[in-house]
Amino acid sequence: MEFESFAPKVFLLQSGGLYKHVFTLSELYFSAEKKDQTALAIACFLTAAAAVEAIVVEASIDINPELYSERRFLRAGAPQKYKKLMGVESDEIKEIWSIRIALAHSEPENTRSTRFGEHINEDGVRKLLKQLEAIVTSIHGAVWPKRYIR
Repeated sequence: MEFESFAPKVFLLQSGGLYKHVFTLSELYFSAEKKDQTALAIACFLTAAAAVEAIVVEASIDINPELYSERRFLRAGAPQKYKKLMGVESDEIKEIWSIRIALAHSEPENTRSTRFGEHINEDGVRKLLKQLEAIVTSIHGAVWPKRYIR
């Protein structure tokens, strides 16, 4: 007996979960002892960058499936993906992405690397949460499609 193999199409949406994780991490940050806040703030920013990437990529599946299928689009950074998808730049994404690069890439000679500390504090985390909400609203409006929520 022969069986025909097939590969089902399954889309695993990460954006909703990552988005919620940023808010969970921020709650932990605000209730943490001072000695733990830096690590939690950094976790907020790195998770937010992953969330932004997922938000933009997953939205492209719904908004512009042809764009999603372009290898060049998928290889671009989140700021470039957002611009290709929405037709405008996002200052919020550019800032989150710049902080992510400063945190994840050691470049001591780059001023971005020496100045990221000004974001890793209570004001920076509060601003990050507002930026993340603004990004989602700019793409999905006031309500996310239900399939994105986890």
